[in-house]
Amino acid sequence: DINKTAKGGAEELEQSGIAVTKAWQVENLTSINQKANTLLLPFKALQTKGKFILYKYACRLNGSINGGQISSKAAQIQMHNYRTKANYLLTSGKTIRIDKPTLDVRFSTLQPKKSPNIIILTSDKNLAKNAPLFDIPDREVKIAHDINSTLNGLKGFVMCEGGAGLLTTLHPFVDILLVILNPSINANFSLTMQLNQSFSFVHQEQIGEDLFLWLVPKQKE
Repeated sequence: DINKTAKGGAEELEQSGIAVTKAWQVENLTSINQKANTLLLPFKALQTKGKFILYKYACRLNGSINGGQISSKAAQIQMHNYRTKANYLLTSGKTIRIDKPTLDVRFSTLQPKKSPNIIILTSDKNLAKNAPLFDIPDREVKIAHDINSTLNGLKGFVMCEGGAGLLTTLHPFVDILLVILNPSINANFSLTMQLNQSFSFVHQEQIGEDLFLWLVPKQKE
């Protein structure tokens, strides 16, 4: 445990005469130790740099992301549950202009239903404020133009939602990529992911019709 207050548990147990197996010291437990470290990545990120950055990306089986709502209702509910736990939700000016989203937590099954503060990353100095998200009460909506200064000033759980362009911009900073894969194909697709990056699987689960794939950039393993 890298937390200075919590660390030392193994030593305390040993001093009490309790046998302790340290996975990182046992050759045949190396893979288990690696898996555990990967699953603990969000907590390590929060402790070491003060924030955990999760990017959510939804697509169909052929990679298409255009043509309206992609994910199933159950997946929407789960994402709204995640939003209630987020300190910030970061999106792009392009998403605001094209989709005019609300980015609230109306489908959440958790209480309290608190919509996260919004950060819109854009180069547009005159971004129109006509999307529904600007009308949600009790939260801050900030328009930012510089990625480094914006991220440096954030603490806590940062969710990112947007398309391939925003992911391309943010991928050096993302701790975990959540791909929501819907079992459908759009034959007339024109938008797909454009990113050169390798990932490792951390976890996968089916929620409703969709497959949730939790991925870690290989350099962050």
